[in-house]
Formats: sequence, C-alpha cells, structure tokens
Amino acid sequence: MRFWLVGLIVLAFAASTAVDAVPGDRPPARTGPPASFAGCPPEPELCTWTRTLGRAFEDKLYALASLPDGGAVVAGSTRNHGVARFDGWVVRLDREGRRLWERRDGGPDTEQFYGVAAAADGGVFVAGHTRSSGAGESDLWIERLDGDGRRLWQRVLGGRANDRARALAPAAGGGVTAAGFSASAGEGRRDLWVVQLDGAGHVRWERRFGGPRDDMAYALAADGAGGSVVGGYVQDADPARGFDFRVLRLDIAGEITWDTTLDRTPFDLVTAVVAMPDGGAVVAGTSQRDTLDVRVVRFGPTGGVLWERLLGGARGETAWSLTRVPGGVVLAGSSNSGGAGSHDLWLVGLDEAGEVGFERRHGGPLWDRATAVEGMADGSLWVAGYTTSEGAGYEDGWVLRLDAEGRR
Repeated sequence: MRFWLVGLIVLAFAASTAVDAVPGDRPPARTGPPASFAGCPPEPELCTWTRTLGRAFEDKLYALASLPDGGAVVAGSTRNHGVARFDGWVVRLDREGRRLWERRDGGPDTEQFYGVAAAADGGVFVAGHTRSSGAGESDLWIERLDGDGRRLWQRVLGGRANDRARALAPAAGGGVTAAGFSASAGEGRRDLWVVQLDGAGHVRWERRFGGPRDDMAYALAADGAGGSVVGGYVQDADPARGFDFRVLRLDIAGEITWDTTLDRTPFDLVTAVVAMPDGGAVVAGTSQRDTLDVRVVRFGPTGGVLWERLLGGARGETAWSLTRVPGGVVLAGSSNSGGAGSHDLWLVGLDEAGEVGFERRHGGPLWDRATAVEGMADGSLWVAGYTTSEGAGYEDGWVLRLDAEGRR
C-alpha cells in the first residue's frame, strides 16, 4: 500500500518494442469558436471561463504555456476509442478559450507530450517521448512548432532502453531545456537526465545525475538568469526508506549550483517546482505515510530549507504544478478529501511565508485534476488538466481561466 503511487507513476513509463518509424507530421487542424460562444468583455475586465477539449475517448492535458497575446498553448495526449496507442496532442487557445488550431502527432506506437514552452517568435516547443521512433524502447522527443502549429523540426534523443522527458522550460538564446530520465546510460537503473537544445534543435549540453538506483526528474523551471531548477526523486540507499525529494539548481552550462535531498517519509517525490528571484525555489510533491499529503518546501539561494508546509486532508492529495504570483505562489493538483467528486481539481495559494491564503476545489461527481497552472499579468490564472465529470469522452482535456484566488 505504501508504494502504490510508485507503481502508478512507473506504469506511465512502461516500455514496448520500438518500430522504425517517425511520428507523422500532420498539419494542424484549424477550428473556430462554438456557435454558442459569447466571448469575453473588452479588457481590462477579467473574463473567467472553463472549456473541455477532446473527442470520444481519452484526452488529457499535462502542460500549459501562456503566450504574449494573452492566449495559451496546452499539450498532452489523445486516444481514440478502440485504439491502444496515444498520440501527442497540442492545442492553441486565444485569451477567451477559443481553439485556434490543434495538432495530433504520432506513429504506429505511443507518443505523449508532458511539457510545453513558449518561443520568442510566437511558436512553441513541446516535449515528451516517442515509442514509434528512435533507438530504444522509448526516446525523448522534442518538437518545435511555429505560431500556426506547423512543425519546424523535431529531435529524438536516447539509447536502447527508456529515455523520456517529463518537463520543459525556455532557455537563454531562444533554446529550450528538457528534464526527465534516462535508462540507457548513466550509473543507475534510471538517471535524472537534463538536456538543453538551441533554437535550431542542436544539443548544447546534456547532464545525467544519479547513483546506483533510481533518480528521476518530474519538474523543471527556468530561473531567469539562464539556469534552471530541477525537481524529482532519488531512491534511498536503504530500500525500506523508499524515495527522497531531490532538488537541483543548475547554472547556464548545466553545472550544479546546489543539490539538496529531503527524507521526510518513506515516499517523498517532487512533482512541481518554481524558481524564486533570490536564487532559491519553491517545490511541491507527495509525501506518504498512511495517506498521500502534499509537502511544499521553500529553499533559499544555497539550497537550505527556509520553511515547509504539509497540506492535505484525510483521503489524499497530489500536486502537479506551481506558479509565482504577486506575494507568493499558487499550487495546482487534485484533492480527494473534499468537493463534489472522488477527486477534484485543487488550487492552493500560499504567501511568501508559506501560509495558506486560499484553497479552491472545482469538479463534478467523478475525477477532475489540475496538471498545470500559470499566473498572468492581469491577476488571472490559466489552469489545465483533465476531467471525467464532463465533456465528450471518458476523459477530456480541461482548461480554466480563473481569477487571482482561483474563482470562476
């Protein structure tokens, strides 16, 4: 029971035999607003709304990036009824939630996107993994799209085993940094893997961090100074102690500035990170004893712990994203301890001292989760995730534009 979440997470990385094919470059589909869409009032009045995206079966959003025009790009995976494999899925929305274009990329096996980052020219980067192309069972996969959703280039990186990206962040000079894991090279079964590419898709550098067991990254944030903060886990040397938080601050060349681990429970896993202006970071993730709780930790500029908070109720919570807002941070994830359904989309605002300022749950009678959140200059929040409580299929992508305290 203690490590059931490990099995659930690892299941998402299960391997299959790769085939020699390249994920197809399908042209983006252009779509307009639904006939009943009333639109938002002119700025500066804040417009809040929710949208479901998807077709008849299974569509999930895992990542979100805001764009200079007030819109956003979301990315994840999509699967049609009766088809075992997933395709990578990217949707461009305007500030009112109207779909401008979308694209589905994939080959004969499974592809999924877990990260998205905006490019300076209005285009985007997306990253995840492919099992239809490359050298191994799965390979890290990055695409560069222009502002209309057309593919400019793609890169497939990896060896003979499983190599995947779980997070993406913009890098200096128009490039992009991806973080995840590599089982094809390094010291352990899986090593935490960070790769930086320039704007043309050439590898600037790559780094593997790990010991003789499992090390993995789930979260990544640019630090504003050309470096990045990476969060994930390291498997403890004592198997009975399970997994520990691991947070690294890297400089512009990918070298370690500081590297901190925390062992608070038998299962500690960082799943969200945001860089702070002082060179530190706020991270959030899972800590489990009897139930799943969310642990939020503020690190200082040298990697020392400034404060930490444990959030959650009696039935379990998870965190998947963090964003900076004026005066603090907002956390996004799911809650099983209250609300309308078995899991509800969950938002928590914390101030600079880690005190809770607000808490919101959104959802229906079934499963509803937030996987990404980003604060905007107008005080609003973009939130992405997926829902089984509404929409066209079993699971649908869910995008919400909420006010500064997570209200519709």
